[in-house]
Amino acid sequence: MLVVALAAAACSGDDDTDATPSTPATTEAPTTTESTVTSTSVADTVPDTTEAPPSTAAETTVASTAPPTTAGGSSTTSSLPIAVVGVDNPDAQAMLADFELYRELFVAMADDPLNDAKLEAVLDRTTQEGTGFVQRYNDILRRDGLAVRRNTELPSRDRIIDASTTIAGDFGAFDVCRTDGDIVVEPGGNPDGTDVIVNDDMSSRFIAFSFNRVDDQWLMSGRETGQSFPDREDCA
Repeated sequence: MLVVALAAAACSGDDDTDATPSTPATTEAPTTTESTVTSTSVADTVPDTTEAPPSTAAETTVASTAPPTTAGGSSTTSSLPIAVVGVDNPDAQAMLADFELYRELFVAMADDPLNDAKLEAVLDRTTQEGTGFVQRYNDILRRDGLAVRRNTELPSRDRIIDASTTIAGDFGAFDVCRTDGDIVVEPGGNPDGTDVIVNDDMSSRFIAFSFNRVDDQWLMSGRETGQSFPDREDCA
């Protein structure tokens, strides 16, 4: 049942909470320098295809003012060798900044899924390949009469896996550990007009994102969900 699947995914701790089976566990390398970052992300909560867990290398939490994802289509890749550059690389910093903008817009769309302007704003931050994921997510929320609210007591946050950050020409990729505390609701479903809470579970999960640079903007082109950690505030 989609309501159940959506709810189970969105409260794992975005978008992006996912209703997909967990992939085989991986062992994460020791964490390097970190600073906890609070993100305004919401769970990316839609059924996905089977996805492999992202790489598990040394980690660095990167300052993020907002909540970042893979979709269907033919992604644009580079013939250049992929280089692990880390988050201090200028291209990586630009990519992560555009990722944060994408997430801010995604959060706004998930909170108000019937708003066409908010949906279009997110789609403008994706490539043709990334559009499928965003549109499918929005379709499920609209069909089932749901929305995703930010949990002010346990806001979602993303921890960038530093050693996973790669750049190859106009293609970039990185992994995150997402702690998801967002809440799936039925807006105005109670007799007094308040929201009905459908799912408020918390969990963490690995998510691998890919981006393509188009006209000096990094656009979301792919998202893969990896191992999930129910009731955990970190991917361990």
